[in-house]
Amino acid sequence: MKLHFDARLIRRLLEHSISGKKRRPTLDQTFAGIYRKDGRTIDPSDHVGGAAPRLSDIDLSRIPPGLWLVSGRGIYLMSNAMPPLLIADGSAHLVAYASEGRPTIPVTVDGGPRSIIDFLPANLVQTVLRKVENGIACIMRSDKTLQSASPSIRQPPDVSSHGPGLLNVAKASMTMH
Repeated sequence: MKLHFDARLIRRLLEHSISGKKRRPTLDQTFAGIYRKDGRTIDPSDHVGGAAPRLSDIDLSRIPPGLWLVSGRGIYLMSNAMPPLLIADGSAHLVAYASEGRPTIPVTVDGGPRSIIDFLPANLVQTVLRKVENGIACIMRSDKTLQSASPSIRQPPDVSSHGPGLLNVAKASMTMH
């Protein structure tokens, strides 16, 4: 699946993640010894149906900078840095929606199922940003890989029904799944 995003917003999210001293982990990162305070790698199959590792078990300063590709009410990118990057009034997290996965209703701070599909390390995001065309950055996602792709479009996708341009925000929760 080819996903198109507003490049300016991706840059802003990435700058936020890079400048953060602490970052939230994905679920997969909570099992990896390199991020855990005790240094132990945990087999995720040992936790099927049980409690996932706690955030307090993780050294948040070890989590690398990058963006989360999230699926919930829409498909969007968000920074993994703490504290989160919020919109001007502080009521919601700033996110970059994919033009292919825009919601018809916003994701509220307190609601809606959400899952992190993938972690995009900063170096991959920087590669994506080197291939921007007409202000659009593109990520190609398959079941097994993530890679940067050329947008190969002349004009940004039509998002007129969702407000001006691709610069939209979502009220998204930061709960760890």
